[in-house]
Amino acid sequence: MKCMLILMLAVPAVVGQTGRTGINGQVTLSGSDAGISGATIAASGSQGGTAITDAKGRYSLRGMAAGASDTVTASKSGYELSGARSFTNLAANRTASFAATPSLSINGGSNSAQVAPLTNVSLAFNLFDQPNGANNIA
Repeated sequence: MKCMLILMLAVPAVVGQTGRTGINGQVTLSGSDAGISGATIAASGSQGGTAITDAKGRYSLRGMAAGASDTVTASKSGYELSGARSFTNLAANRTASFAATPSLSINGGSNSAQVAPLTNVSLAFNLFDQPNGANNIA
């Protein structure tokens, strides 16, 4: 009598997700479709990474691990950008786009001012040749 031995292998189940995903988007001038080039895009969290927007304001953060959780922010000098976007348990490519509003900052001496976007501004200056305000030369 012949015996047949059946060998069963236990293969552990893969827990979680495998593969790669990405976050793509665009930075545009607020109220228009005009892209903002040179903005820095930063992802922080379980994966992280940075990108710079192209001439049309587009960027791509590629190669992020599936299941990652990250927060994406945008920044560019001279602009206020819309708030951060957060993603948890990335399972597919996602989109995070940002609106950029031009801003103006004026600094001088001990005074500074920040001007709200799209605000008409008149400026008047008093010029002094001494730090204590002596000798108004205006």
